[in-house]
Amino acid sequence: MTHSDCLLQACQAEIRKPLVDLGVSEYSIVLTIDSLVDTENEISSGQASDLLSADLTLFKQIALDLRRSFPTHRTLMGDRPEAIEGQAKLFRVLTAFARYNPQIGYVQGMSYIAAVLLMILSEEEAFWALVALLEKPKYLSELFDATLTKIQHQALIFHHLLKHRKPLLFQHLETLGVSSVHFIMQWFLTLFTSLPCWDSVLAIWDLIMLHGLQAVFRTGLTIILLLESRIMNMSEEAAVLPVLLRVPVDVSQHRVLIPALWNTDVQEWEINCMNRLVLEEAIGGQDEEKVNKESTKDCTSSLSHGQQDEKPSQEVGRSTSKKAVPGSSTKNVFTRLLKVAQHYLLESGKYSVPAKRSPALVRLPKTRISTSFTQAQGRTRRSSSRRSQNSTLGEVKKEQLFSQDSDAGAAEDRHVPLNERNFIPCPKTASQVQESQLI
Repeated sequence: MTHSDCLLQACQAEIRKPLVDLGVSEYSIVLTIDSLVDTENEISSGQASDLLSADLTLFKQIALDLRRSFPTHRTLMGDRPEAIEGQAKLFRVLTAFARYNPQIGYVQGMSYIAAVLLMILSEEEAFWALVALLEKPKYLSELFDATLTKIQHQALIFHHLLKHRKPLLFQHLETLGVSSVHFIMQWFLTLFTSLPCWDSVLAIWDLIMLHGLQAVFRTGLTIILLLESRIMNMSEEAAVLPVLLRVPVDVSQHRVLIPALWNTDVQEWEINCMNRLVLEEAIGGQDEEKVNKESTKDCTSSLSHGQQDEKPSQEVGRSTSKKAVPGSSTKNVFTRLLKVAQHYLLESGKYSVPAKRSPALVRLPKTRISTSFTQAQGRTRRSSSRRSQNSTLGEVKKEQLFSQDSDAGAAEDRHVPLNERNFIPCPKTASQVQESQLI
């Protein structure tokens, strides 16, 4: 006998004792619901001991859900021996799990999941498969808890996802008074086992086993997209809700739903962004409640102590307006979504903000340009000054030559040869001077 067998048998043994005390059995639990209700009423009125109150509430809730879980399936329907045994197995798995993990306990809708597992696996295998499915983060650990807080949170995430993906459809549902929470909780709690086409349910479960909670959001969005045109033509809430709670066969059949499911994609970063939006709204709502309480206290104190100075009241008003900003309903959802997406990408390392240049580095090219330009200006000025000097020297030399030529009777003007590198006039040799004088 393995350790897992001991744990399962220990949980079942703990359940059998209160069943014996109540005078019922797992094989007759469905037939004794009325007696369980009477015993609960006696306990609440003080006519009986309340030692079994918690177990009695658990037994009654599971027994009620046994009647609703696949009432048309042959292993759970009617009073045949096969159906009675199937109901007893389902009762033992659910009660053993509630005792094994009291933090989750039993949640309404869990009976559908356990029933599907029992259709495929043995009783012990179904129990441990249920444990892995509801406890491991890879699967649905963020979906079930005793207070239904997690499922409500995930429903709000899907609410924002639908608003982001299909704003027109979302606005139409809001106009009709239909919130996504009204139908998405049933889909998520039962893992879409309420769909009429069983082959589609098994294909969806395969995807959930592979991708976990992300596949749950993907399936819900796919069904909404397939029903979009039909819902947009409806104008009453009474017509929309039945279609969403009981998805039509022409939409849920395998050849329609599963190809659409493969073509619909929901990224993990989208779910994380919507999750941050839900958390931000929750924090904003708490801030608004605190601000309202503080303002009420301020008003009460001002009335009790008489008139107050205007400056403190103005400061309180300013602080109130500042605190109310995060929870303001007029805040742009898409701006917040963009900020959340950037924050998620920064955390995951998929995006990096370009580093800002230091002021010294930014000014460096300008300094170099200005320096080179100044140097060029200096060289230009020096060359121009040299040219002016050369021209001056040339004029002096010309005047000397003109005077010499006038004395000799020559009027020919000659250019002074210059050095091309530094523009300094080259001196004449003695022979050149003599030749010029002879000419």
